[in-house]
Order: sequence, then C-alpha cells, then structure tokens
Amino acid sequence: MDKLDIYSAIKTYFNKIFDATPGMKALLLDEETIIILSSVFAKSDILKKEVYLFEKMDNAKPREKMPHLKSIVVIRPTPNAIELLEQELKDPKYSEYSIYFTNILSYDYLRRLAQADIYELVIGVQEFYADYFAITNELFSLNIPSIAGWQTDTSIVKRISDGLISCCLSLKRRPLIRFQSNSEISRRVAKQVTDCMRLESSWFNFRQQSNPILLIIDRVNDPITPLLMQWTYQAMVHELIGIVNCRVNMRHIPGVRKELEEIILSFEQDKFYAENMFSNFGELAINVKKLVDDFQQQTKKNQTIESIADMKRFVEDYPEFRKLSNNVSKHVTILDHMSSIITRRDLMNLAEFEQDLACNNDFNKHTNNLYQYLQNPLAIDEDKIRLLIIYALRYEQQANRINEFKALISSEPGKLDVIDSFLRICGSRNRCGDLFANKTFFANIRKSVQRGLQGVQNIFSQHKPLSSELIDDLANGKLSLEEYPYTEQIPDDRRAQEIIVFFVGGTTFEEAVHIHNSNINSIQQNLPTTSSIRNSLPRPIIPHKVIIGGSTILNSKSFIDELGAIDRMSKTRTN
Repeated sequence: MDKLDIYSAIKTYFNKIFDATPGMKALLLDEETIIILSSVFAKSDILKKEVYLFEKMDNAKPREKMPHLKSIVVIRPTPNAIELLEQELKDPKYSEYSIYFTNILSYDYLRRLAQADIYELVIGVQEFYADYFAITNELFSLNIPSIAGWQTDTSIVKRISDGLISCCLSLKRRPLIRFQSNSEISRRVAKQVTDCMRLESSWFNFRQQSNPILLIIDRVNDPITPLLMQWTYQAMVHELIGIVNCRVNMRHIPGVRKELEEIILSFEQDKFYAENMFSNFGELAINVKKLVDDFQQQTKKNQTIESIADMKRFVEDYPEFRKLSNNVSKHVTILDHMSSIITRRDLMNLAEFEQDLACNNDFNKHTNNLYQYLQNPLAIDEDKIRLLIIYALRYEQQANRINEFKALISSEPGKLDVIDSFLRICGSRNRCGDLFANKTFFANIRKSVQRGLQGVQNIFSQHKPLSSELIDDLANGKLSLEEYPYTEQIPDDRRAQEIIVFFVGGTTFEEAVHIHNSNINSIQQNLPTTSSIRNSLPRPIIPHKVIIGGSTILNSKSFIDELGAIDRMSKTRTN
C-alpha cells in the first residue's frame, strides 16, 4: 500500500505528466494549478523536464501561436477553466494537447471538450488527483482565504469537498468519515464527500489493510490555537511575518538586500529549513550560528559572534559568505527580523502569560496579569486584543470584567468588536467537549529564549492543540460518537491507524508540529525495543500515521480577520 504522503503523491503525478510528453513543450496552467505545481517543483526543476514555456490559461494578453511545440494542460475541472480550454481548442496555439484535470471530470465537461476539439489536436484527457496544495509530507491546504458566506455561496463547500476527494484519491484511500456534529458546514462537507465516494465507488476501490479515517473539524471548536504566539521556526515566520505559498515577503524591511526581498521556504529545496522548520527559536539560533562558525573556520576569519545581531553584521560584512551560503544568509535575515519584533513588542512577557491563560484556570491571577499587561507601553493594540480574546473565551461569563478591559485598549473604532464576534461564534455553546481541559503549563520558555545562543534544550510552547487530544482518542477508538459521528455504518473496530484531519476554517503550523511529533512517537513506540524504553514513551500506543489539512493556513491576524468577516456576514443575513 502507498504511504500516507501528500507531498510525494502530488510530485509523482507531475513527474508522470512531464515524462509522458518527451521533448520541448509548453505548460498551460490555471491560477490554482500554478501554485499547486510550484509547491512541489522549483522552476529550475521544471526546466529540466524540457518545459520551454509557461502560460496561464486565463491570461488576458493574446498568446503567440507556436505550432512547433506540444502543450501540456493542467487545470482544475471548473466551469471557467472548461470555457477557457474550449476557446483554446477552437483557436489552437500548439501542435497537440495533453490535458490533465486535477479532480474527477464530469461527462458533460468531457463532451464539451470533444465538441470543441474541431482540429483533433487533443491526444489524451486524464485525471491526476492534485487538487490541493502540499506544504509538507504531512500538511496540506486548499488556499481558500475565507469561508465567510458559505451558507449562501455553495462554491465554498464544493471546493472543500473537491479538495478532500482529490486528497483521498491521490493517497489511494477510501476513508470512513467522521465530522463535528454541532457544525453545519462540517456536516455538509462530510455528506458531499461521502456521496461522491458512493457515486464514484469504482474510483475508490482500493485495497486497504485497515479503515482510514477522515476527521472533519470546524475551526470554531478550537479558537485558541490560532491566537497563540508560536515558538517553532515555520510557525514563528508565519505568525510574525507571514508565509504565502511557501514565500515570505521581506520587502517592507528597511535596507533588505534585493535578493532577499522575497524568500522561498521549501523543505525539499532548502536542507537547512527542512532540518529546522520544527526547531524552537533557541535551537534555530544555535544551528544558524554553527553554520557561520564553520565558515569562519574554513576561511580563517576571526570575529566574535554572540548574538543574532552579530550574525547579521557578519553576513553583511563578508560578501563571500553570501555567495557561498546565500541559503544561510536568508535564514539569518529572517531570524534577525523576528528577534527585533519579539523585542520591540515584548512578546516574551506576552507569550508566558497567554500560555498560562490558555492552559490553566486562575481567574484572579489572570485578571491581575491582564490588567498589568494592558498598561505595558511596548504592547501594541493587536496583541492586547488577541490576549483579551483568549481571556474572554476562557472567562466568557465575566462580561463586566471583559468590558472593563476593553475600555483600557485605545484602539480604532470598531476594532474591539471582534472580541464579541469571537464570543458569539466560538463561545462554549458552539463548541464540542471541553476546550480548556488542558492543564499543561509554559515551562521556562522565557528563560530559555533569553539564553538563546548560549544553549537551549526546548522552548516549544507547552500548549497542546485540541486536535492532538482528538487524534489520541481516535487512534485508540475512544473518540465520542455523539460529538463526532460517522457518515456511514460504525465499524466493529473504531481504532484508527491512518488519519486525515481537516479543519474547515483553516489549520495552523502549531497543529502541524504536533502531528509531526505524534507520527514520530508512533514510529518510536513500535520499533523493537526494551519494555522499559517503550513504557517511557507517551500515548498513544496504537501505531498510527496522521496528516492534517485545512481550508487555509492561519496565523492570529488572519484568524481574527476571518472571524470578524464571518460575524459581519452573519449580521447581514439576519438583517
């Protein structure tokens, strides 16, 4: 059976597509397949496949006829894409067309293409299931920026369902589906995916050693995880700067060099990033310093480097280092910028408090600490609002106290409305289970990060996402049937060895870190070893493999913006 590896699945598809058309060729893509392809292939690697020309199907500019080239078309099976392809076939620019759709193609679309192919230049039409964006082997996104208005915009639920169907087909899995019972959008997505698997049963006729599970969760069920400051590399970059389709925009940083205005973070193309994407801030600084130290030894340089700022100056002072290791210089630039943000916004104090607030129940202590933090001259309004949202979600019955704290934030008119939006949409009455049952604590993180380059053992955030608890219960067959029912018959053995978790409304890099660690723990637990070592490993003991996806990848800003948009849309419908 194929491995549960979404990145390799999509890359394998594209390799087959390129290899099926030898010689020089043009590549026609739509707006989404451009990003899907770039998530697994660097442009230089595509050129090695003899792709001479890249074209966008919906390009408004007239395209030149090139009858000496063959064309590969990779598009989603959408009404707009079909219409553009019909126009292309009626006025062809290339000698032949090999057409690949990223999902199941309807008979009606196929009939329309046959009618449009008046010059008989189409040599093949195939389905290659690559209708999602692979970020790592364990994490994928559908790049849906917002699900606001899904109740009236049926395309949102359809796009989510299409992405999940493609994901299952690419992995050659026919999963049983469980969904969050009190979430209407989760129920609708689960129903559409189930209906498709029944209707297209021949496509899902895979040999399976066990029953994989697709667990569909509403982001509303865990609003805390996207709100927290992050301390692992990939998650920190997204929280403090932003990652869009594996790219980090650094143009806003004063004095940044031209070649570093946009930085690509790809675990396959960047060995250092692959080795450190799940590393905490202190470990990252240490590992970057090791690379700089190695260069100094090789070139006989002798410069004292004791801080992140020292590393940045070293990179700027030695152009030959940038030439030898431009890959390292980009990480130094990111690290320096994140360090300056953390200092400027006093995020260490904020992080220590917000973790305690998320993980422990102590009203008097948290109320006093929040009051003190809101007086902090370094704290910006966005961080104050974010912290007050967490406080309001934990102590939502304390309406008077929440209103008192609002009065202490001198924000722009309307900005504080999002606090009430969170309570309306993500309050306890709209969630399954007990979100605040987690009693872990934020252990020594501030001290560890301050030690930074001096040596840090572990400065991961101690918060554990709700999804981690759900996965443990699912793997052990203990997940509540009332809160997460099946769309089909309940199996005799409810334990799950292969799990696909999907968040409607978006997932986070923090959740991806916990999924990664869970997979590693599962492997370690099932290696031949002594009973004493095995007993020291954490739950669960059931061997399992998990991948996680979401309609988008959230950070705190995008999540707060999304909840505000959903609430405004809800009020509009009500009125």
